[in-house]
Amino acid sequence: MKSADLGADSVGSGKIADRQVKNADLGLGASSSNTIADGGIAGIDVKDGAITDADTSGLIPYGDVLWAVVDGNGALDRASNGTTSSLLEAADSGDYEVNFGNGDLDECASIAQISDSRIEFQGLPGQAASAQGEENEFSVDVRTFNDFGSPADRGFTV
Repeated sequence: MKSADLGADSVGSGKIADRQVKNADLGLGASSSNTIADGGIAGIDVKDGAITDADTSGLIPYGDVLWAVVDGNGALDRASNGTTSSLLEAADSGDYEVNFGNGDLDECASIAQISDSRIEFQGLPGQAASAQGEENEFSVDVRTFNDFGSPADRGFTV
């Protein structure tokens, strides 16, 4: 039997033993994104220079992830470049502003969680909520609460 004797779609995957189709057996365009399992391509599988800036347009590169660790008094412990922080109201208001310099946050989301840079995380009591800054487009407003849900000054990561 020769390949010319086979009709279209006459050999299905059930008739081919696992791992018997090799790269050399596949023609150009034989596979597409909907036929590749998630995580099925690694860096070694991509030819150098094959992915251009146009291919990644709209994606946020890892280097542009903005973050900050802030102490309960509003002092910045550590953060991505150009970041500042402050406690906005009187003590125990739990209101903070984290300013990311000129990082445009219009298409970003923020996540805040209670943390303390001075001790190991051991299920610190309290909660944190975050939203894009009301008065500054480059900032995230954070409010922290004690374990009873009342506003309280707490260290956090955003």
